[in-house]
Amino acid sequence: MLPEYFTIYLIGFSGVGKTTIGEKLAEKLHASFFDIDAEIVKKEKKEIVDIFRVKGETYFRFLEVEMVQKVSNKRNKRKVVSLGGGAFENKEIRHCVKEHGVSIFLSACQQKIYKRIKSKTDRPLLKDNNSNSKLTAVELKKQIQSLMKKRFKNYKTADITIAIKSKTVLQLVTEIIGKLN
Repeated sequence: MLPEYFTIYLIGFSGVGKTTIGEKLAEKLHASFFDIDAEIVKKEKKEIVDIFRVKGETYFRFLEVEMVQKVSNKRNKRKVVSLGGGAFENKEIRHCVKEHGVSIFLSACQQKIYKRIKSKTDRPLLKDNNSNSKLTAVELKKQIQSLMKKRFKNYKTADITIAIKSKTVLQLVTEIIGKLN
């Protein structure tokens, strides 16, 4: 049985399904749901890709820390929080997550990530930095591989790891709840 007060943080690579799974998990647990990227967009009144383009990644990462801390300190009894793909790279965020709740790494293979995000245009780290245009398929696969390799050391420090494989959202939510209990 889960405690009355808890926070679950979903971490993992861009496109793994943190928001979709988080919304359904929050619904099943009668918890509030917060998507950190969506909270930043609401605060800044700009899309993430535009924040990166206009103010840069450093500014975005500052906003990310600020928002994770703000959401973590909210008084909601039960919360599910979806972090951006690169958020867990930040030491302050990792510390905040460890202090306030349980982290769940949603793991997927590079090919599955590629299939899910190849047509997306809202992933700033998966664009050509020089021209702000879409990467070729080969470039995108290399960028995904590079970022996944870089981030994996922090992702694997999560309290729980769930491999998404070809499971449905409901199967994943059920598995997460089972591991939490």
